Amino acid sequence: MTISCRLVTLASLAACLTACFGVRPCAAQSNGQGFVAVGLGGYEAPRSSSGAGQLAGGGEGRVQPWLGVGAEANITGVGEGAWLGLSLGPTFRSTRSTGTVPFATVRYALLATGSNALNATEVGAGIDVWTSRRRGFRLEARDTIVPWRAGTDNAFIVRVGLLFR
Repeated sequence: MTISCRLVTLASLAACLTACFGVRPCAAQSNGQGFVAVGLGGYEAPRSSSGAGQLAGGGEGRVQPWLGVGAEANITGVGEGAWLGLSLGPTFRSTRSTGTVPFATVRYALLATGSNALNATEVGAGIDVWTSRRRGFRLEARDTIVPWRAGTDNAFIVRVGLLFR
């Protein structure tokens, strides 16, 4: 699957989820949330592929009921290597703040791989499920896209995590 095909698929999924769940008036809500997550997936490069694993943590502050700004730090292992990633960007979500809340995100990421620093894009979609006013869990699919002259590397990871306010 090409990058443009993945982007269109993830953007379409996010638009559908937001359209289905996001047409409610804004309820009283928290202005921020944090998360920790782990995930497994795959890594695909022009000439190789392998499994991938990730440990991540971050937070988000809401600037509008449907828009937040999020930051994240993660450690991702791919094949025999790894990177430390720092990302920043918008998160689009349903306006509700309790129950099941779908979201989509597109972020700029800086990846450190020992002696190299790489620019990347992270695209993801998922759901936050709030089990109480201050606690919940997250299910998310995220693709980290690293452009190269010889092609593009992708790390597609499905993550589960804990949420807190």
